[in-house]
Amino acid sequence: MAAYVVALDCYLFRHLLSAEHTKFLQTSSLPTRMTYFMLRAFNEKVIYRPFVFSRLLYLISLRAVRKEVLHH
Repeated sequence: MAAYVVALDCYLFRHLLSAEHTKFLQTSSLPTRMTYFMLRAFNEKVIYRPFVFSRLLYLISLRAVRKEVLHH
């Protein structure tokens, strides 16, 4: 999971990061950066997967069911 967060920050969303955030990642020690990414990965696993993604899946499936009902 931490590698996923690193890939997102370093490649996909780098242009969205503030200068302070980029400076922090470039100048911090390895243990500090690893702690940062481990906390981000934990946050993603605990908050986003059970709550945000399940809610999003529920809303998508609800919309699909409504479309199916309207077409019959």
